[in-house]
Amino acid sequence: MVFVEVSGTGAHPGVYAFEHAPTLAEVWHKSGGAGMAPETPDKISSGSRVEISQDGHYQLARMHGAELLTLGLPIDLNTAAAADLDALPGIGPALALRIVDYRNAHGPFQKIDDLEKVSGIGSKKLEKIKPYLVISETEGTADAP
Repeated sequence: MVFVEVSGTGAHPGVYAFEHAPTLAEVWHKSGGAGMAPETPDKISSGSRVEISQDGHYQLARMHGAELLTLGLPIDLNTAAAADLDALPGIGPALALRIVDYRNAHGPFQKIDDLEKVSGIGSKKLEKIKPYLVISETEGTADAP
């Protein structure tokens, strides 16, 4: 299943499930978006959030960390905000911020095991959070969530 969250004033907010990666028009229609959906052939990936405004404009983003984990979807280590990482088991706000600060200072993580370089993450904690993380091949959240 592909899960897409819809938010904003121009549609019925919620998380919608699709059997395939939907187009924006499919998401727009299923969520009751106002007016006609903008024409785009791009598919929307699981874990994406589509924010629809009353005037028919939209913005793509990634679902928040807690929502992703609830749906059984991983959090992207290289694009997640500290608030998203805070949703991981055993990671509090301070450690989540250290992860983001480390990433900002040293560049994207090449592999999840590189988290052990962050102060406060040892092998036990890494093994606990590893199943909830992914490193995607692309780095933007708007075009390739």
